[in-house]
Amino acid sequence: LAARTRALLRRKSGEYISDANIFRAGMLIVDEDGHKASYNGRELILTPREFELLAAFVKDSNQVLSREYLLETAWGWDYVVETKTVDTHVKRLRDKLHEIGADPKIIETVRGYGYRLVDESKDD
Repeated sequence: LAARTRALLRRKSGEYISDANIFRAGMLIVDEDGHKASYNGRELILTPREFELLAAFVKDSNQVLSREYLLETAWGWDYVVETKTVDTHVKRLRDKLHEIGADPKIIETVRGYGYRLVDESKDD
């Protein structure tokens, strides 16, 4: 069952690396168990919300994620905030990516829908 789960997750947009809940999208790596993220070997210093947003983006790279989905994922069902909160956190996440050498446009705004992390290492 574990092997089948890993295989299914590998076929998903974000690449599932190992049993340690590590996901990769291009040069972005998110270690959910270690609560660490890096880009091209450089560690990202993120708040818990920024980390949860980045993890959602990496797991579902190249897929459009709605603000509502991101709110559910990063804040949980019972946390009531405006969807503009997502916009603010995405901007901060882009700024932090830019600080360590990543193109902030790696997180695209899909007007009217939400956001998408562009993983150029994957073929669409």
